[in-house]
Amino acid sequence: MKTALIFLISLSSIGVALLTKDRLTNTIWIFRIANGCNDTLSLKPDQKVFEYDCELNYTLKGSYRITKDTLLLIMKDDSHPEDHGKIYYFHDKYLISKTALHYIGHSELINGKWHDTKVKFDQNIEYLKLTNTK
Repeated sequence: MKTALIFLISLSSIGVALLTKDRLTNTIWIFRIANGCNDTLSLKPDQKVFEYDCELNYTLKGSYRITKDTLLLIMKDDSHPEDHGKIYYFHDKYLISKTALHYIGHSELINGKWHDTKVKFDQNIEYLKLTNTK
């Protein structure tokens, strides 16, 4: 009985993850920085993501993974020529709701290990789903 219950819970979790992944594939999300300046997240098939940074006028490339109600972006930043070609890897985490992605965390790859960082922003970061997408 206990095994059957665990199996049903596992199937339920897998079903939620698949539905969420399907719901997010081929969607675009926008975060307004200022008038005429929006950051965007474009979630593509094969778990690819493109993050346009309006202030840098640069598109970061990476991948994404979904676990229950959390979206994890695995990103590579090579946009800073002043760093002499150094590539910066980071994870951003978002809580998934029906029409928004709520920023909840950040980690950086430092000396081969992931470290959670406390990033303090002056506002809540919430990407809103474009209505003309899935």
